Amino acid sequence: MQKHLFALVAAFVFVACGVSESDLEGTWKFSDATLDKMSNGNAQMRAAVAKARMTFDDGKLTMEFPIVGKKEGTYTVKSTDGNKLTVETESNGKKEEMVLEFDGDEFTTTINGNKTTLVRAD
Repeated sequence: MQKHLFALVAAFVFVACGVSESDLEGTWKFSDATLDKMSNGNAQMRAAVAKARMTFDDGKLTMEFPIVGKKEGTYTVKSTDGNKLTVETESNGKKEEMVLEFDGDEFTTTINGNKTTLVRAD
C-alpha cells in the first residue's frame, strides 16, 4: 500500500511541476499548420520557411531563417506556470517577452500577432 501511495504522490508532483527551462532547450521548427498559414499557399515560400530553426541552449538563442539569415540573442525564463513558460528574449538590444504554452514536443506562442506553433527539430 505504501509503495502505491508513494507512486501516486510522485506522479502528482511530476504533473504539478509542469514544464521547465530544460523542456525549452533544443532546436525547434515551425509546425506544418503554421507553415501552411505563413506561406498562404505559396509552395516556394513554404519550402523556404520550413528550413527556419530556433535553438535554445543555456541562455543563448540562435535563429536561422533562410531569407533573413542567422540571428543570435539571449533568453531568460522569467516564470513557469503549469505547461507555460514566460521567456524574455533579447537580440540587437531589443527585448521581447513571450508566453510559450507546451503540449508534449511542441509549444504555441504569439509572434507578430499570429498564433504560432513550433515542434522539436532535434
